[in-house]
Order: sequence, then structure tokens, then C-alpha cells
Amino acid sequence: MFQKYPAEELVCLATWKEGSTRYLVGKLEHRVAKADEDKFRCFVYEQTEDGNGYLVAQSGDATCDGLFTPLEGSRTMRLSKANHPHAKCHYPEWFTVYRHWRGLDGRLAYDISHKNGSFRVSNATTGDVVKRVVCAQDSPPHLYYPPVIADSTVATSVSTSKTYAQFVVHVTAGCNSGYACLRIHKRAPHVVELQTSSRLSPLASDACLGINFELNPSEIVTLTTQSYGSLECPIAGIYSLEGNSRHLSRLISLNTEEFWPCAGTTTLTSGCSAVDKMELLQDCTTERKAKSFQCRGSWEENGISYVIATAVGTRKHLCLAYTVNDRMIHFSGSMEECLRNVQIGREGLIAINGTSRGFCPATGASTLSNYSPYVTMLCVLMATVIRIFSLR
Repeated sequence: MFQKYPAEELVCLATWKEGSTRYLVGKLEHRVAKADEDKFRCFVYEQTEDGNGYLVAQSGDATCDGLFTPLEGSRTMRLSKANHPHAKCHYPEWFTVYRHWRGLDGRLAYDISHKNGSFRVSNATTGDVVKRVVCAQDSPPHLYYPPVIADSTVATSVSTSKTYAQFVVHVTAGCNSGYACLRIHKRAPHVVELQTSSRLSPLASDACLGINFELNPSEIVTLTTQSYGSLECPIAGIYSLEGNSRHLSRLISLNTEEFWPCAGTTTLTSGCSAVDKMELLQDCTTERKAKSFQCRGSWEENGISYVIATAVGTRKHLCLAYTVNDRMIHFSGSMEECLRNVQIGREGLIAINGTSRGFCPATGASTLSNYSPYVTMLCVLMATVIRIFSLR
């Protein structure tokens, strides 16, 4: 099957050869065709002398009558192999500074070329290439986008402090190819998000026309780097968590299938043992379960806060969308995507709520108090020495 985008699609039904002439019968799907006799067509074809294409003649009806050469027919065509697209622009440095990215669930790998003008998406386990995305041209934001800064391809939203770059890209996925609109969001040094238009266009000039990414958040893909840098967690303090037992089990295990009933308490301690650590402790009747996370990056978007956390000692990532209201905190989390358009704390694979139990214990103050007599004596001695030297 081959396709001439977007008008016609030909499904090959049979091929044969009569002498030196090669025939093909197929079914054409296009807007004009209503009855079967308008869809079935006969073709004669032969390879060009340079071997890079084919000469094709098409019949005018559902028969092969009068069709003997690829140079004569109701319609004649010359099919040529499409040239492999080359990068005509470069992705931003904050994206290309890391060559290897992974989807949040780890199933897809995103590898950037050494010239920073393309990246390929492949199965992280088998290495099979899923698609190739080549930078075709910079695409300045439209009027409804945030204010333009610097070179008109990078913009920052004042209300959310977001940075993004937008491009027209050429996408090749299997037998399908065409131009799409790509926006790359910088969320943190180790976190980016990609938005790609769902429809492929045959023309680069049409790829970003009428595209409003603000109205299609479901098309966002979250990526993290292979290198494990961490940042300060945006949440600080101790919280008692409440929610469905299955949701609490998912939060501890990061496994959607694993479940255990727990009649005890679940506590979240964030930014206490270390500023980049979140720790979960589930104290059940029969056993205690614990999980530690490292914060990879955080941001705020449309009144919702997001944090990417990695389970310590694993490659499992979690994206938590949360809101804070007085002493209450509400979470909706997923191991596959950063959730949008959900009721935080009520919807999602992990939907839980928490109540603040206070700030992290001030360990530094208690340690200092133990040594306060010695500190006082040292200060007195230093003052005495300074006074003696000053008198000299």
C-alpha cells in the first residue's frame, strides 16, 4: 500500500507480468469515488533507467483494456524516491546539552544527533527505531502565544516562568512521513516536555498553521535525562497521607498491579533528611514499607504544581501534580505522564490527599545547644587574646 497525501490511497490487490509489461490492480480510496467501479483501477509500471523510481500509467476505468505501456494511459506518473531530509535548524542548547533522554515510563529512548538538528525515538529495550524527527525550520510563536524574547523562537511566560522553543519538523514513522509542529518546553535542567501536532502535513509551511498547543495538553510527552541530577524538592515538611489503599500501595511500590491492604498510617517527609529527598513511610499493622525519592525538577502550570521524582536505586520515575490549600495538600500522580485536566487528589492512578503535621525538625539548633558551653568558653578566650594583642 502506498499513499499520496492527502487525496488518494491505493491498496494493491494483484500483480502479474505479460512479456516485459508489468501490471498491478488495486483499489483507490479518494473523495470522488463512490461506487466500486470508480475505485478499482489497473496500472502498468516499469522501473526507471537510474533505478531510483518508476514510470506508471493508470487506466480510466475498472479494466486493463488499452493499457500497454507506462507512458500512455488515463493518467501517467513518475514516482521518485523521496530525498532523506537534512536538518536546516538546530534544537536549543538546553535540550541538546544531554544527548540521551527517556520517556517517563522508560519505554522509549530519545537520542539527539551529534549535530543537534535531529533526534530519533526508539524502543529502549529492543532498539527498534519508532520515528525520526528532523528540524526543518524555526517557527516563531503566533499572536496567542506568550511574549517573544531574544531570537523569536524562545519565549518565556511571565505568569509561569516557562521557556519553550517551537519548530517545524519533518517526521518519519514507518511508511508515514510529513511535517509537524513541535514545541519543546524546558521544565528543569533534567526535565523537558514535547508537544507535537497529531496531523502530518505535506508542506512545511502548513505544519504550524492553526496549531494551538494550549488547547491540546493531552499531546505532551515528558522526558528525563539519563544522568541523575537532582534539585531541591518544592515541598518541605511532614504530611499525613490519606486515600484509597490501592492508590497508597501504588505510591509506595510504583506498580499499578501491586496492592496490599493497610490499616495503618502513611507519612510523607519532604526536604528534611536532604533538600532533594522525599521519603514515604507506611506503618501497617503487620509490617512497615518505605520508599525514598529524589526530586529531579519542578514547575508550575495553570495553577497546578508539578514535581518529577525518581525512586532511589531504581530508574522508575513519578510525576506528581499537586495543589496546596492551607494545611492540606492534594496529589494526582502517574508513572507514565504528567496529568492535566484532572481533579487533583480525586482522579489519576495515584490520587491522595495529605494534612500538614508541621515543618522538618530543626536538627541543627539542637546540635548547637549541646555544644553551647564550649562555644561560650571559646568566644571568651578569643576575645581575651584579641584584647592582649591590641594592648601591645
